[in-house]
Amino acid sequence: MYSQLFVAVSVLVCVCFEKVQPASIGAIAQNIHSDLILLDTNLASSVRPNRDGRQININRFAVPTGGAIDLFYRYGFFSLSVRVVPRDDPGSWLVREPTSRVFDDNSIGRTERPGPNSFVQNPIEISICDDISELKEAYFRSFKAEGIAQPHKLYTGSWRTPTMAKYLGISIDVLDGDSSFVLVKLIKNSGSVEIDGRNLRLSTGAAEAAETVRAGDENSVLNFVENYGSHYIRSVTIGDAIYQVLALTKEQMDSLKAATSGVKRLTVTDWDRLYDNNLAPWKVRETGNVKVASGDVRLQRFAEEQLRVNAQFGSYANLVNGLTKNPANVQMLEDLGRDTTAIVAVDFASLKSHVGNGNIQAREFFTEIIDTHSALWEANL
Repeated sequence: MYSQLFVAVSVLVCVCFEKVQPASIGAIAQNIHSDLILLDTNLASSVRPNRDGRQININRFAVPTGGAIDLFYRYGFFSLSVRVVPRDDPGSWLVREPTSRVFDDNSIGRTERPGPNSFVQNPIEISICDDISELKEAYFRSFKAEGIAQPHKLYTGSWRTPTMAKYLGISIDVLDGDSSFVLVKLIKNSGSVEIDGRNLRLSTGAAEAAETVRAGDENSVLNFVENYGSHYIRSVTIGDAIYQVLALTKEQMDSLKAATSGVKRLTVTDWDRLYDNNLAPWKVRETGNVKVASGDVRLQRFAEEQLRVNAQFGSYANLVNGLTKNPANVQMLEDLGRDTTAIVAVDFASLKSHVGNGNIQAREFFTEIIDTHSALWEANL
C-alpha cells in the first residue's frame, strides 16, 4: 500500500513542480510562517480571587501519550480525531486517534504538569497572516511533529473551503485567495502530559520488527511504519482557546504591516489605536465571529452574544474589546471556561532513534524515507 502511495504522490509532485519556479521543498515550508505579536491585557485584574483553586486532574483524560501512530495513514485528517477545532461530535473525547503500544510499559515515564486552567493568565496572541496557509499555520503554532516542516497540514490538509470557513468563523467569500488575515487568539492551559524519552525501550514485538529495517530496503521501512507507526505522542497539552479571524485585502495588510513593523508586544492602548486605524469592521474586508475550540455550547453562546462592541452602524464581534472594555465578561469567561476542554498543543516524536538497534545505516535510511514521505505530503496538501 505504502509503495503505491509513495509513487502516486511522487508523480503529483513532479507535475506540480513542472509548473512553478524551482524551489526546494524545505524552502517552501519555511515560507509559511506568520508573524506573532503578543497583547498584554492584564485581564487577571478583572477576576475575583478563587479560593478553591482552578487546577484540574489531567490524568482523568487518559490522553494516549507514549502511544505510537502512523502519521501518513491519516495525514491531513487529524482534526477529526484530535479535538482542536469546534466540532458537533457528541461526547467529551479529546484524542480518539488509534495508537499502538510499541514501548515496554516499564520504560515509559510520564510527567503531568498542571496548568493554571485560566484564560486570563496568558497574553492574547495576534498573528499577522499573509494568506490562508499562514492562517492555518498560526492556528496550529503550538503543534509539532519531528521531521514535519508544516505540522498544521496534519490537521488541515483535508479541509475544504466550507469546512475551513466553519471552523474559522469567516465566510467562504474571503477564502478566495485574495485575502490576508489576522488571527486573534486567547489560550487556556489546563495542563500537559509529557513522556520522558531517555529510557524508552521498544516492546519485544516492536523491537524484533525494528531490527528488520534494512538500509536500501524501502519496504522494510514502510512495513514497520504500517504495523507500528512512524511517530509517538511525546506530549499533549489540554485546555481551550477562544479566537477570532479578521480578513483584510492585500492593501489593508500592507498598511497593517507598516503600522506593526518591528512590534512584538502591544498594550491595550496600542491595540485600541491599531484597531481604530486598521482593524475596525469598516476598515477590513470581513470581521469574523468569535469561536471556541472546545465547541462548548455555553461558552460559544457567551462568545457570540457578549464579546461584541456596538458601533454607529451595528454590533460587531470583537474578542479583545469585549473583554478589555467589560470586566464582567472576563469573569464570565473564566467561570464558563473552567471545565471546557480541547487540545491546544501536541508534540509527535519520531521513532527513528528506536530503529536499527545500533545500525546507523538502517536508522539513517529509515529517517530518509520518513522525511521524503513527509516532504511529499506537505508539498501536495
